[in-house]
Amino acid sequence: STTIHINNISKEVFTMKVFDLLGNLKINLENIQDSQIILKNHGLTSGLYIIELKSKLMSLKGRLIVK
Repeated sequence: STTIHINNISKEVFTMKVFDLLGNLKINLENIQDSQIILKNHGLTSGLYIIELKSKLMSLKGRLIVK
């Protein structure tokens, strides 16, 4: 499993999307209010993915490496 930590002191509601490098949506999680997200067996094979976190106030993009 993979754990993603978010500095979510204000308990904002986030949406998290994970895309493969071809732009295909692999994971779409909504209504996240916790400070960590645990991805367990979401069918991601080894490789590089783009992760996008969005709330009403901010948007973050990054890379996720699955081994």
